[in-house]
Amino acid sequence: MKKYVTPKEAAAYYGVNISTLRRWDNEGKLDSIRTPGNQRRFCIDEENPKSKPVIAYARVSSH
Repeated sequence: MKKYVTPKEAAAYYGVNISTLRRWDNEGKLDSIRTPGNQRRFCIDEENPKSKPVIAYARVSSH
């Protein structure tokens, strides 16, 4: 079931900062809506946890 939540709740769900969510929204990577007051609400698909973005960090050593 799709559920629209506040940026704070979405940031906790995805494990990222709110500014990252805003950037992803601007880049079209997340599904969101705007309230009549122009506030963002982010979609969380509770039935499909695979829709959660995967973030990987790779460090390359020069040695």
